[in-house]
Amino acid sequence: MVPKLRLSLIAFAASVSTTLGAPPPTFREVTTGSFETWDGNHDGVLSATEVDSLVVDQRYKGEQAAALAAMKLAMRSTKISISPVTRELLQVVPPPKAKSPQPQAVAPDDHEIPAPGVKVTSLDVPATASALDVRFTRSLKKIRSAKRGLFLDSQPDIDACHQGPLGDCFLVAAVGALTYRDYHDLRNMIRETPDGSYMVTFGSQRDIKVPALTDAQIGLTSSTGGEGLWLAVIEQAYGAVRKESMPAEKQTEEASDAISHGGSIASSISILTGHTTASVTMRKRFEKAVAEGKDTAPIITEIRNKLTQAMNQKHLAGAGTDSTDKGLKLPPGINPKHAYAVLGFEATTDSVTLWNPHGNTFKPKGEPGIEHGYATKAGKFTMPLRDFVATFHGVTCETDTDRKVDSAKPRPELK
Repeated sequence: MVPKLRLSLIAFAASVSTTLGAPPPTFREVTTGSFETWDGNHDGVLSATEVDSLVVDQRYKGEQAAALAAMKLAMRSTKISISPVTRELLQVVPPPKAKSPQPQAVAPDDHEIPAPGVKVTSLDVPATASALDVRFTRSLKKIRSAKRGLFLDSQPDIDACHQGPLGDCFLVAAVGALTYRDYHDLRNMIRETPDGSYMVTFGSQRDIKVPALTDAQIGLTSSTGGEGLWLAVIEQAYGAVRKESMPAEKQTEEASDAISHGGSIASSISILTGHTTASVTMRKRFEKAVAEGKDTAPIITEIRNKLTQAMNQKHLAGAGTDSTDKGLKLPPGINPKHAYAVLGFEATTDSVTLWNPHGNTFKPKGEPGIEHGYATKAGKFTMPLRDFVATFHGVTCETDTDRKVDSAKPRPELK
C-alpha cells in the first residue's frame, strides 16, 4: 500500500506541475524582451512618459501589462524614488528580500501617503530592481485573478473590496458608503456602451466616458474580490474629473494618476452624490476639553445627533484620521492619514460602525477599545461613540443641498 500511495503522490505532483507549467517570467525577463519596443525615443531609458502611454495601450496583456504596471507604480510612488529603468538595471538580479540592504525599498504598497517632512527614499539600482520585482509579482497576480465583467453580482457589496495601490482611500471609502447604503445607486451610476467602454454618471448628472480598462490599469487600481470591475471604473472616472483641474504639465494619460496622491472624503461624497457636505472636527476638540478639565459630553452629543440625522436621512458619511508623525497615538489596527466610511450608528449601544477601504482583518490583543483596537473583518468594525470622537480627526456627512458646479470651469478637487 505504501509504494502505491507514494506513486500516486508522485503522479499527482507531476500532473500539477504539468497543469501549472513553468514558473512565470520575472520582471527583468519580460521588460528585457520588450525594451526596444517600449523605448520609443531609443535613448536607453524607459521614462515615466513612455510608461504612461504604454499603460493605457490595449495591446499589452498579462505579463507585459504587469511589468508596465510595476513601473508605473514605482515611478508615481510617494514613498520611493527609483533609479532609471535602463538595460543595465535589467541585468541586476535582486537580492533575496530578507537580505536586502534597503528592506523599506521593496515595500509592495504605495498607497500610504508620507507624513509632512518625511523624506522620500532614493533607491540604488539593486533596491530598484527589488522594488520592481515585488510590484510585478503583485500586479501579475491581480491581473490573472481579475474577473472582467462590470457587475458579476446582482447585488454588489463591499465585503471583498480592497483599496489598490493608489492614495485614494478618500474615494474608495465614499464609494463603499454609497454601495452599502443602496447598491442600486451604484449600479445606476455605470453603464456599458456598445464599443466596450463605460459611461459613469456622477451625482451632478455629468457623464464621464471611461475607455475599456487595459490589463495594466487593472493592476493599478482597486479590486472588488471577484465582483467585477465597477470600482476600478469609478476610480478612472473620478481621476478623469480631477485631471481636468490640474495644470497641463501635470496631466498624464493614465487617469488614476490624478487620484494617487491624496484627497478628501468630503470632495468624493460631493462628486458622487451631487450634494454638498458638512464636516465637524472631533479629536482636537475632545482632547482640548479633556486637557482643560471641561465636560466632553456636549461634543459627544453633537456628534451623536449628527450621525443620527445622517443615518436616518440615508446620507453618506465618512471619517478621517490624523498623521502620527508628531507622536500622535491611534488604536492598533487603525491607520493614520486614512479615510473610513461610516456605515451606521446604533443609538441603543451608542456605537459607530465603520469600514476601512483596505478591507483588512484585525484581532485585538486584549479587551477591545482604544488601547487594543477593535475586532475587524473585511474592513468592518464597531466602536463606542466616545472612542470614535476621541480617535478620528473629524466626521463628514452629505447634506440635501445641491453642489454648485461651473460646467465651463470645473472646480479644483481638494489635494
